Amino acid sequence: MGSLLIESVWGWSIFALVLLAILVFCWTYIRRYQSQQESEVVSTITAICALAVALITSSLLPVDIFLVSYMKDSRGSYKEWAADNITRQNIEDTVLYGYYSRGAYPGCNSALKTMKICVTMHRMRSDDATGQT
Repeated sequence: MGSLLIESVWGWSIFALVLLAILVFCWTYIRRYQSQQESEVVSTITAICALAVALITSSLLPVDIFLVSYMKDSRGSYKEWAADNITRQNIEDTVLYGYYSRGAYPGCNSALKTMKICVTMHRMRSDDATGQT
């Protein structure tokens, strides 16, 4: 039980560090190539969030590759614990459940919809302030 807790904490800490590294990279990249005279806070935050969502989503691919390679040995056959088709199906179902219901896709979808609403509201307020239609 203690070993499982330590491995879980270790895994989540690596995940948190990767997310932090992605956010720092996005912030640095956007701020580096942004025009200093024409920058706005909302557009900067939107660009950082959009780039972070894209990078976080694409970072899930190595997880799939790791899971497949972890189940096989050097000869290409399944390891003893993964030889049963039901075990492999359970692992696949768990990963799909995490992707589609708990993790990546709903999170990305919610983040992008929230950003769209915020940017639209900001744009409407700035248009009202300048008198444009």
